[in-house]
Amino acid sequence: MCEVGIFFYVKDVRISLAEIATSAKRHQCPSCDYTSFRSDVMKKHIRLHTGEEPYKCTFCMKGFKQKCNLNSHMRIHTGDRPFSCPICGKNFRLE
Repeated sequence: MCEVGIFFYVKDVRISLAEIATSAKRHQCPSCDYTSFRSDVMKKHIRLHTGEEPYKCTFCMKGFKQKCNLNSHMRIHTGDRPFSCPICGKNFRLE
């Protein structure tokens, strides 16, 4: 069993995520010891070193390393409050 306890069944053979992961290509950060199996995760990690902020707010030009953070920020300008409290019904920008 892998660390998260998930198994895949392939032709009646149990293969854990850990076994699958060891056969995948690891991406190594050129600036530190961090590794990842996913190239998109590695790109996000490298931005911690470079300071790159490719996602810009069209209202105030504030930059963000991740698109999800830009989306949350944009709610300040648009007034969008998509999350509501199930008890009082009040709406909020953040979940």
